[in-house]
Amino acid sequence: MATTTRLLQVRSLLALARAAEVRGCCAAAQVLTSSLPCWNAGSHASSSVQQVHQQDLLLLSPFQGFAAHYAKGKGSKKGGKHKAVEESEDEDAAAEAEEPEFDPVPYQRLMEQAIEHLQHELAGVRTGRAQPGLIENILVDAHGEHMPVKACGTVTVRNPQLLAVSLYDAELGGAVVKAIRNSPLSLNPAHEGNEVLVQLPRQTKDNIEKMIKLVAVEAEGAHQSIRRARQKGMDAIKKAFKAASADDKKRTEKEFQKLHDQFVADIERLIKLKDAELREHVH
Repeated sequence: MATTTRLLQVRSLLALARAAEVRGCCAAAQVLTSSLPCWNAGSHASSSVQQVHQQDLLLLSPFQGFAAHYAKGKGSKKGGKHKAVEESEDEDAAAEAEEPEFDPVPYQRLMEQAIEHLQHELAGVRTGRAQPGLIENILVDAHGEHMPVKACGTVTVRNPQLLAVSLYDAELGGAVVKAIRNSPLSLNPAHEGNEVLVQLPRQTKDNIEKMIKLVAVEAEGAHQSIRRARQKGMDAIKKAFKAASADDKKRTEKEFQKLHDQFVADIERLIKLKDAELREHVH
């Protein structure tokens, strides 16, 4: 009777285990199989019962193996997911630690070029003897394009009060004369053949004041160039520090503003020196 009862228990547990596995409940199947009664060689069960039990266990063994594999895979998947989360957190931390990059050198170079151009222009504004630089960079409207006088012809000094422009194209004579006459210098050039002759008047207070106005025009051009360079730099900072803290962004903007202010101060210094130089000739 006891043997029969134990056999029924085996059959019932096997049925439940198989049903659980079919439904995908591998963990439940594993628990049920661990509950199976076990006979060893020394038990009093009949050989037929032991044989039935061993056959049922053989039938169930694939389910046990699959259940164990399922449990292992589930743990591995969980571990893999945890590892992926850790890697993601490490990448986020590295991204946060990465400093925004802003290189002020290109914008500084633009400002330097503005100062260099201003220095070149101021060098041409002189009192006393005639100098080619006085008119070389006056813009001429030639064939629908703006080009300096020196691109239209070679400027030479004929005498201390006379400049001559040897034109590359005689047809440009009228445009060169118009550009020089309408410049802040208010000179009175004359077109003769392939040349434009520019007679320089004696330096008077009125002439000096005209030169000072020309210097102011050149200074404003330099200011505009530096302002454009500053704006480009500020736009680059805004882009570079888009994901950074507001304090870091403001600190970088402040440093870049200091660089801009230094070049503005250079313009003011150059203009002040030139103004003083010109006024020395006022009688």
